[in-house]
Parts: sequence; C-alpha cells; structure tokens
Amino acid sequence: MSKWYLPKSDSGLLGWARNFGPKISASPGDYGLSEAQAAAFAAAAEAYAAAFRRAGDPQTRTRVAVVEKNAARAALRDEARELARVVRAHPGVTDEQRSVLGLTVPRPAVRRTPAPAERPTVQVVAMEGRTATLRLATLGSSRRGRPVGAIGAMVMSHAGANWPADPAAWRIEGVTTRTKVVLTLRPDIAPGSKVWFTAKWLSPRLEPGPMAHPEMTYTQFGGVGSTRARTLAA
Repeated sequence: MSKWYLPKSDSGLLGWARNFGPKISASPGDYGLSEAQAAAFAAAAEAYAAAFRRAGDPQTRTRVAVVEKNAARAALRDEARELARVVRAHPGVTDEQRSVLGLTVPRPAVRRTPAPAERPTVQVVAMEGRTATLRLATLGSSRRGRPVGAIGAMVMSHAGANWPADPAAWRIEGVTTRTKVVLTLRPDIAPGSKVWFTAKWLSPRLEPGPMAHPEMTYTQFGGVGSTRARTLAA
C-alpha cells in the first residue's frame, strides 16, 4: 500500500488520525486489529495532538516544542502505517471500509481484451480493374459483423501464383472497422494478375487474431479505381 494515503500537512494528519482512531477503537476485530493496537494508536494520536497544539501556540512555541511535535508526528505515522498494513491484509475488510478509514482503495483490475480467437472469412464480391470489393465475416458464425471484442480487421493482399505461408510476405492494405471493404491495389499489378486476399480480426490493442483462409481472384482489364477515396474506410 502506498504511504501517500497519509496527509502531508500537520493539520491534515491530525484530522486523518481523528477519523481513523475512533473507528478502529469501536470495533478493532472487524479490521483484524487487537484492542491493544487500537489503544496504542489512540495514545499516539493524543500525544501528537498535544504536541501540535504546543508547537502552534505562540505562547508555548519553542524550538523544543517543534522538535517534540515532529517526533510525535513521526511516531503517529509509523503507527498508522503498521495498522494500515494489518487492515489491508485482513480478508474481512471491504473496499468501502478502507475508504471510510481514509485508506487507499485499490483500483479495480483492468480487464485486458485478448486477441480475437475467431478466424474471419474473406469473400471477393467484385473486382473492377484493380479495385476489389471484399466482405468480411466470422468463420462458422451466422452473426454478421465483427466478433465480440474485435474493433476491426487488418486486410492484406498478395499478387502471385500461390499465396505465401509466411505472414511477412503479405502486403498490408490497411485497417478497417467495416465488414465491407473497397480497396485499390498498387498500380504495378498488371491486368489479369492472380491476387489473393486475407484478413485478421484486431483487438482494441490492435493485437491480431488468426488469419483468414486466402481468397483468390484476378485483376481485370478496363476500369481502375481513380482515387484513394475508394480504398479502406476506417
């Protein structure tokens, strides 16, 4: 537990102790503490309160009074940290009780969304020149759209007689949040070329899932997508 649940100012520490002490003294067993521990804290808090008053009163403020106040402050902080460790470790104490005592409440664990386990399918809906229209779906699912936990897909292409087994040999065309994708292949791919398309679903952290089985088509003669506005839509 961080030590910073204790206020840094003298008056803030006194206010914290006056909240913490009476609550643990009322039912020390609820917090995993003994009556002796609660009494020791109450004594340390009272000693600090008295030293704080002497050091703060112009009539009694001396160098010795300030030294005594600082020593009482250090003793109280040591007691507080020791009891806080016990309370933190006690299995019966809830986060609400910790908060009421003025202790740090652990932040809830952030659930990390894993990479998608589902494999997409890629359907070539149309091919006009070098512009392909693809539709993505989840393999083996009747549900349209992305699988739960996926924010989109990474779409890849390859021009060649056979699709490559090495993922690094695929060309990444881009990332899309849509399941209907229109993309224009690079201009050096000649009409009539054999091209393959595949995709991977992506998690919110852009971690890819398994690759779709590649789908093949041929680039066409004639119309070619004229602008990049027809490429992947984010």
